[in-house]
Amino acid sequence: MIDFDTSDDHVVHGDSAEVLPKLPDGKFQLIYVDPPFNTGKVQQRRTLQTVRSTDGDRVGFGGQSYRTTEVSRMGYPDVFNDYIAFLGPKLEEAHRLLSEDGTGRGAHSRGSRVAPHDRSVRSARSSLRVGARRRASM
Repeated sequence: MIDFDTSDDHVVHGDSAEVLPKLPDGKFQLIYVDPPFNTGKVQQRRTLQTVRSTDGDRVGFGGQSYRTTEVSRMGYPDVFNDYIAFLGPKLEEAHRLLSEDGTGRGAHSRGSRVAPHDRSVRSARSSLRVGARRRASM
Protein backbone atom coordinates (compact mmCIF):
# COMPACT_ATOMS: atom_id res chain seq x y z
CA MET A 1 0.00 0.00 0.00
CA ILE A 2 2.59 2.59 1.10
CA ASP A 3 6.33 2.30 0.65
CA PHE A 4 7.63 3.86 3.86
CA ASP A 5 11.22 3.64 2.62
CA THR A 6 10.67 6.18 -0.19
CA SER A 7 9.49 9.15 1.89
CA ASP A 8 8.81 10.31 5.43
CA ASP A 9 5.64 12.18 4.47
CA HIS A 10 2.39 10.47 3.49
CA VAL A 11 -1.25 11.44 3.19
CA VAL A 12 -3.61 8.49 3.18
CA HIS A 13 -7.16 8.97 1.92
CA GLY A 14 -9.74 6.21 2.20
CA ASP A 15 -12.28 4.47 4.36
CA SER A 16 -10.58 4.13 7.73
CA ALA A 17 -12.19 0.75 8.42
CA GLU A 18 -10.45 -0.62 5.31
CA VAL A 19 -7.19 1.34 5.32
CA LEU A 20 -6.10 1.46 8.98
CA PRO A 21 -5.73 -2.30 9.56
CA LYS A 22 -3.35 -2.51 6.57
CA LEU A 23 -0.90 0.04 7.97
CA PRO A 24 2.12 -0.85 10.14
CA ASP A 25 2.28 -0.30 13.91
CA GLY A 26 3.90 2.83 15.33
CA LYS A 27 4.83 4.51 12.02
CA PHE A 28 2.85 7.76 12.30
CA GLN A 29 3.66 10.92 14.22
CA LEU A 30 0.32 12.57 13.51
CA ILE A 31 -3.14 11.16 12.93
CA TYR A 32 -6.09 13.44 12.24
CA VAL A 33 -9.55 11.98 12.76
CA ASP A 34 -12.65 13.66 11.31
CA PRO A 35 -15.55 11.25 11.87
CA PRO A 36 -19.26 11.96 11.53
CA PHE A 37 -20.39 13.76 14.68
CA ASN A 38 -23.59 11.86 15.54
CA THR A 39 -25.67 15.05 15.47
CA GLY A 40 -28.93 13.20 14.89
CA LYS A 41 -29.53 15.26 11.74
CA VAL A 42 -29.14 14.70 8.01
CA GLN A 43 -25.89 16.36 6.96
CA GLN A 44 -25.97 17.87 3.50
CA ARG A 45 -23.41 19.34 1.16
CA ARG A 46 -24.59 21.48 -1.72
CA THR A 47 -22.41 22.41 -4.68
CA LEU A 48 -23.34 25.78 -6.11
CA GLN A 49 -22.47 27.52 -9.33
CA THR A 50 -22.20 31.29 -8.90
CA VAL A 51 -22.38 33.93 -11.61
CA ARG A 52 -21.99 37.67 -11.07
CA SER A 53 -25.39 39.28 -11.55
CA THR A 54 -27.08 42.58 -10.76
CA ASP A 55 -30.11 40.70 -9.38
CA GLY A 56 -28.20 37.99 -7.53
CA ASP A 57 -29.41 36.12 -4.46
CA ARG A 58 -26.20 36.63 -2.47
CA VAL A 59 -23.52 39.21 -1.89
CA GLY A 60 -19.88 38.21 -2.20
CA PHE A 61 -16.42 39.74 -2.10
CA GLY A 62 -16.31 43.49 -2.54
CA GLY A 63 -20.09 43.76 -2.30
CA GLN A 64 -20.60 42.11 -5.70
CA SER A 65 -23.96 40.44 -6.25
CA TYR A 66 -24.08 36.81 -7.41
CA ARG A 67 -26.83 34.51 -8.67
CA THR A 68 -26.47 30.92 -7.49
CA THR A 69 -27.67 27.68 -9.01
CA GLU A 70 -27.54 24.39 -7.16
CA VAL A 71 -25.48 21.93 -9.22
CA SER A 72 -25.61 18.96 -6.88
CA ARG A 73 -26.56 17.89 -3.39
CA MET A 74 -25.48 14.94 -1.31
CA GLY A 75 -26.16 13.95 2.24
CA TYR A 76 -26.10 11.26 4.85
CA PRO A 77 -27.97 10.57 8.09
CA ASP A 78 -25.58 11.49 10.90
CA VAL A 79 -27.15 9.12 13.43
CA PHE A 80 -25.52 6.16 15.15
CA ASN A 81 -27.40 3.93 17.57
CA ASP A 82 -24.09 2.95 19.19
CA TYR A 83 -21.56 5.69 18.46
CA ILE A 84 -18.94 4.13 20.73
CA ALA A 85 -19.13 0.86 18.74
CA PHE A 86 -18.80 2.84 15.49
CA LEU A 87 -15.90 5.08 16.52
CA GLY A 88 -14.08 2.92 19.06
CA PRO A 89 -12.42 0.42 16.67
CA LYS A 90 -11.16 3.28 14.47
CA LEU A 91 -9.58 5.03 17.46
CA GLU A 92 -8.04 1.74 18.60
CA GLU A 93 -6.45 1.35 15.16
CA ALA A 94 -5.28 4.97 15.17
CA HIS A 95 -3.66 4.45 18.56
CA ARG A 96 -1.84 1.34 17.28
CA LEU A 97 -0.43 3.34 14.36
CA LEU A 98 0.98 6.20 16.45
CA SER A 99 4.69 6.33 17.15
CA GLU A 100 5.73 6.71 20.80
CA ASP A 101 6.08 10.48 20.29
CA GLY A 102 3.03 10.71 18.03
CA THR A 103 -0.15 12.66 18.60
CA GLY A 104 -3.69 12.35 17.39
CA ARG A 105 -6.10 15.18 16.70
CA GLY A 106 -9.72 15.24 15.72
CA ALA A 107 -12.42 17.55 14.52
CA HIS A 108 -15.25 18.53 16.81
CA SER A 109 -18.73 19.85 16.21
CA ARG A 110 -20.63 21.86 18.80
CA GLY A 111 -23.75 19.89 17.90
CA SER A 112 -22.24 16.46 18.50
CA ARG A 113 -23.66 14.07 21.08
CA VAL A 114 -20.28 13.15 22.55
CA ALA A 115 -17.58 15.11 24.32
CA PRO A 116 -15.02 16.93 22.14
CA HIS A 117 -12.25 14.67 20.89
CA ASP A 118 -9.73 17.37 19.98
CA ARG A 119 -7.14 15.76 22.21
CA SER A 120 -4.71 12.90 21.99
CA VAL A 121 -6.03 9.62 20.64
CA ARG A 122 -4.66 7.93 23.74
CA SER A 123 -7.00 10.04 25.92
CA ALA A 124 -9.95 9.48 23.59
CA ARG A 125 -9.27 5.74 23.67
CA SER A 126 -9.39 5.76 27.48
CA SER A 127 -12.60 7.79 27.46
CA LEU A 128 -14.23 5.33 25.09
CA ARG A 129 -13.37 2.42 27.33
CA VAL A 130 -14.71 4.23 30.41
CA GLY A 131 -17.85 5.19 28.48
CA ALA A 132 -18.36 1.61 27.34
CA ARG A 133 -17.99 0.29 30.91
CA ARG A 134 -20.44 2.86 32.28
CA ARG A 135 -22.96 1.99 29.60
CA ALA A 136 -22.67 -1.74 30.31
CA SER A 137 -23.30 -1.19 34.02
CA MET A 138 -26.50 0.82 33.46
